[in-house]
Amino acid sequence: MVEATPVEEEEGKWLLHVDGPSTYSSSGARVMLTSRERDELEFFLRFNFKASNNEAKYEALTAGIIMVLDVGVRALTAYSNSLLNSTNWRELFLDYLWESTLPAEENEATRLKSKAI
Repeated sequence: MVEATPVEEEEGKWLLHVDGPSTYSSSGARVMLTSRERDELEFFLRFNFKASNNEAKYEALTAGIIMVLDVGVRALTAYSNSLLNSTNWRELFLDYLWESTLPAEENEATRLKSKAI
């Protein structure tokens, strides 16, 4: 016999977005935490070593997870993509994730869906 514990509702869930540097010479990353209520925490990390974009994203993801554990977040979804470069990426991304709302422009909607996967 298998017992399963019910999954908690997503109301306490946070989203973690990470983005690495756009150039190899810039060793750093950005970490964004967003609650379902759209509370936001943003961190910029500077590394003491040269890091590729992938290495910076990995380090940022690791640091972000440690940060959210320190502040007591227990439900988290993590994303690592280039949506951080868009000026209104947060609103578009959150509307899509929380409410399944897509932008009216078809190209932008397709891009958003592909980045959210």
